[in-house]
Amino acid sequence: MVLMTDQDQLVAQHRDLVAAQVRRVLARVPSHVDRHALHATAEAALATAAGTFCPRPGTPFAAHASATIGLALRELLRSLPAVPPSPAPELFGRLRILVDSTLRSGPSPRRRVAPRRHGRVVRRTTTARFEYPARGR
Repeated sequence: MVLMTDQDQLVAQHRDLVAAQVRRVLARVPSHVDRHALHATAEAALATAAGTFCPRPGTPFAAHASATIGLALRELLRSLPAVPPSPAPELFGRLRILVDSTLRSGPSPRRRVAPRRHGRVVRRTTTARFEYPARGR
């Protein structure tokens, strides 16, 4: 028979925090982020929170664990690449060249667009006149 310590009991009682945090993060990140890596990181953070928790009046373990798990998940996401690995690196390289050249050249100058008129130009043999559209249509 294995006896559970207080830390083990805290971890066992608050595993739902791990699942909730992982679901919340997965809803906001790209699909290439590994769900198992997020879950493992959250589980380790829950164990760390159980080990570092000092019970004080007004500080529930759930709040301490949620903060610790959230911090660990943010750190993991910061360490992940923004773009998933690709089987065609010669593609994500051409793309890098294109992005770099675009960034180096700066913003493109704005095109000057002629103002739009609410009528049409009618040409005659010697002069042109401007007709306004009929009102009420």
